[in-house]
Amino acid sequence: MPALQDLPSRAPLGDRGLSPMTKAVLTALGALVGLVIVGVLVGFLAFVERLSRLETEFGRSVDGVVALTGGPDRITEALSVLAEQRAKRLLITGVGEKTPVSDLIRHSGHANFFACCVDIDRQALNTVGNAIETAKWAKKHNYRSLLIVTSNYHMPRAMVELRRHLRNVDMVPHPVIADSIRPDQWWTDLGLARLMFTEYLKFMVAEARARLKPIHPR
Repeated sequence: MPALQDLPSRAPLGDRGLSPMTKAVLTALGALVGLVIVGVLVGFLAFVERLSRLETEFGRSVDGVVALTGGPDRITEALSVLAEQRAKRLLITGVGEKTPVSDLIRHSGHANFFACCVDIDRQALNTVGNAIETAKWAKKHNYRSLLIVTSNYHMPRAMVELRRHLRNVDMVPHPVIADSIRPDQWWTDLGLARLMFTEYLKFMVAEARARLKPIHPR
């Protein structure tokens, strides 16, 4: 019976049967995945920092104001711009097909503007649709400057899509900053962290699409 020290040693389970080339490839892939993860995390932190520095715009006069539905106080903020006579008309884009105008009026508190100066878009189903309908509206009224009203966490992606579809239009961001959604406190709330990270990934997709397939209306 051979001594224990004479028995052939066995390679670790993970290395068994792998050639040096295969090991090198796996090591390189592992390093690449690690770099991607680090890059995503660094990008996310920069994205959150950018959101934390967004400030609501006051005092600027423009041709039109656009409110992208989907968050609290967006329409109210946009109507306040009309009330201050800093814009000629308001487009509310992305309103649900079954949402009555009376609901918008009741929640906004500015019934008089809906009769003269508010246009409602029910075609847009997402941020890309918002940008397309905004481009049509701006072209129809020959507007050259727009105030964009949406939530602060949504603003970077909204601006990417709007710039992708509008040309020769000056767009001024007017982020709505809710007390319940503070980007600089994302790490204290799992739900907020999930919202911020999801929006960051959507922003990255929009940015990549804008670079690979730029679109401008004729």
